Amino acid sequence: MKDLANKIREADQLILVAGNGGSMTCAIHLALHLQDLGYRAISLSDSAIITARGNDYGIETVFSRQVEALGEKDDLLILFSTSGESPDILKVAQIGIKKWMFIIGFTKVGSSLSGMVNYLVPVSGSVQKMEDEFSRLSHAIYKELKQKDKKVLRQILEEEV
Repeated sequence: MKDLANKIREADQLILVAGNGGSMTCAIHLALHLQDLGYRAISLSDSAIITARGNDYGIETVFSRQVEALGEKDDLLILFSTSGESPDILKVAQIGIKKWMFIIGFTKVGSSLSGMVNYLVPVSGSVQKMEDEFSRLSHAIYKELKQKDKKVLRQILEEEV
């Protein structure tokens, strides 16, 4: 988790987070934690956007069109998927690749998504176990970032004294 936390910490870019169903709640939760620490992070989970886009353009576009509009080169795209095969998650990963974003995937090894990401956080087991693991890992990332940020703040304050 330290490597992943360092990658997030180094990103002075926008962090976009997405997932479906229970995975969406993990995406929302991680984005919230990142915002609490001062990172520019958003979850692509606005229900009005999702239902309107799904209705007008097809459910596979609910995340990708948001990333087309908001994502830029070197931004972080964090995707949660228990199957690694959801059309909307694969489509947003394709857009992330086209935009040269750094993609982090929480998913099964061997899934289509696992082959598209720059950094894989492998999970396995039942859907419930994987979503529990998503939540546990999100908290571990938050804890690592929070602890590191406290150390950095402490160092800055000591240097000013």
